[in-house]
Amino acid sequence: MNVLVLHGPNLDLLGRRPGDDVHWSLPALDRRIAERAKHLGLSVRALQSNHEGALIDALRNPGGWAEAVVLSPGRLALTSEVLREAVALCGLKVVEVHLEDASGKASVRRHSLLLDVCVARVVGEGPDGYLKALERLVAGGGGPLKPAPVQKRLLGRKQRAAGPPGPASPASLSAKAPPPAAKSIGRRLVPAAPTLGAVVSSRARDSGGLSRAAVRARIAERLAGRLTPAGLSTWARAQWLDLQRGAPAESGQRELLEETLQQLLLGLEKSSRLSDEQLVELMTALDG
Repeated sequence: MNVLVLHGPNLDLLGRRPGDDVHWSLPALDRRIAERAKHLGLSVRALQSNHEGALIDALRNPGGWAEAVVLSPGRLALTSEVLREAVALCGLKVVEVHLEDASGKASVRRHSLLLDVCVARVVGEGPDGYLKALERLVAGGGGPLKPAPVQKRLLGRKQRAAGPPGPASPASLSAKAPPPAAKSIGRRLVPAAPTLGAVVSSRARDSGGLSRAAVRARIAERLAGRLTPAGLSTWARAQWLDLQRGAPAESGQRELLEETLQQLLLGLEKSSRLSDEQLVELMTALDG
């Protein structure tokens, strides 16, 4: 797999910035990345730029060499809608890397604009985060990724309420009409029993948010063959997006739930689906 490594603004000063390990430099980091890539059977090319446009041009993959990207966007992750759009449209699997997690309102764990257009992210692992990103790509597979939808963000502004709807046409009314109830031929229809995941998910909503038990139940359904890989990934994507929009989660477990759902998202691509052993490992981590 060919992997493009993109270093964002100010990473050319690695080792000289406040709080950096003085033993690190960008050339030393690139050498370490190349060594790990060789061990993993990957080919890498690295590029550093302080200019947003240069990163966007690289994501357009001129020549079609790259099959995946490791992107360290720095503060651009918090501000650049244009970079977000480029990641969504590049058609490659992109792993977002942040050497350290900024605290407070600027936390990239909560406010990165790249959250829903990257297949994974590694935050707060220092320079080793790049190496873990390469491992994520190997575990998840390479190849092209369908561009993610570029959703319009409000950036803190309240959305205007839509005006009153106009009169509905007869065609629209018929389109919205519920389907006729099935005939029971004298017998009462017995509703299908809910699956374990549905029961646990319902209890999670009733108790105030997504829980580890709900995620474990869904994985268990997948392992038992009652849920397809694509079905599990689609469910995980919906839950993950809800969390990014501020939906409640089990107390003290939001970060773990987000990271688990991100890994389950890989199953949307057949080549990236997690094995049964990997799913069991995720369930074990949720038990901890």
